[in-house]
Amino acid sequence: NDNLIIRQEIKKVGFTNNAAELDGCFDALNRAQNGDTIFVDSKVIISWVKNPLKKKRARQDLDLIKLRCRKLMITKNINIEWIPRNLNLAGLYNEKLNK
Repeated sequence: NDNLIIRQEIKKVGFTNNAAELDGCFDALNRAQNGDTIFVDSKVIISWVKNPLKKKRARQDLDLIKLRCRKLMITKNINIEWIPRNLNLAGLYNEKLNK
């Protein structure tokens, strides 16, 4: 069970927290092996990836990456599970760096 934390700073106009979380999920799905589980602390991201065309939508410019995430999740048989923020190692690491 290897834990991987990647820290990346993105400076982009209009780049929201949810867009960053979705990009992170996409990156994790690309790195994951078949059958892996990815843990995220955003219920919004889980909803978007598991049901990308559901009525509660994100900005339209995020639709393509949501569909790509779903395709990777299904193709690689990856499970995405929610965990509380205080158990998210990447989130805790990031908060420690920002203090």
